[in-house]
Amino acid sequence: MKGSNPSINKMQDYCYGGESAENLASYRGVALKTLFFCGMAFASAVVTYILLFNLLPSSTLYLMIGLGGAGALIFGIIASFSRDTVKITGALYCLCEGILIGAVSAICDAAYRGVVLISLLSTLITLAVMVSLYAFGVVKVGHRFRSFMTTALISVCFIQLVVFLVSLFVPAVYNLFYGDCWFAMIVSAVMVLFVTLFLLVDLDNIARMVDGGMAKKYEWNAAYSLSLSVLWLYLEFLELFVRIFGRSRRD
Repeated sequence: MKGSNPSINKMQDYCYGGESAENLASYRGVALKTLFFCGMAFASAVVTYILLFNLLPSSTLYLMIGLGGAGALIFGIIASFSRDTVKITGALYCLCEGILIGAVSAICDAAYRGVVLISLLSTLITLAVMVSLYAFGVVKVGHRFRSFMTTALISVCFIQLVVFLVSLFVPAVYNLFYGDCWFAMIVSAVMVLFVTLFLLVDLDNIARMVDGGMAKKYEWNAAYSLSLSVLWLYLEFLELFVRIFGRSRRD
């Protein structure tokens, strides 16, 4: 029952044997808590988006990005290593991540009107499709797939860190991965596919948790993990569609 996500990994050590059903994790409980986390992020993103477009001066844009990014990093680290605090730190993470997403979305939508809406719809449709495929047994998560995705996640994080550090000294590297070129668009498409597949790992972790009779309080951990992937998927879709919109406008 080992999972690949640090937010729910090893939670089976805390299963309650012989407890009544109301004290055990359920799919409904995880779903409601996922809606809570995603709702927090969505609400703060919408408020940030509206404020930047209507009330706040443009000079506050990067301040919002900085505050949101710093808060998300801090609370994300705490939530990952302190599982018992996820109910609070996870909510604070989603709040800060929502501020960051709202600010980034405002920038993208100002440049390419409609890119935010299509990214949001693509995220919701992709999530619905993956949940359906997993729920009906069309796709299954085996040990090899789980190991591959875990290794790939570590590799992606390492590569992104290296690209960021190298790009500080070699701008051409940044342009190659994040600039206006076909290679960067292919990288974005691959990342969308990767995060989409990682949703299956999150869903399998939730199934293992519920079927394993884990304590109800760990629904927060499972919901937080799934929420991370959903928010990540939105950002990857946003990045991909920004590049697509940009190239189509020039053509």
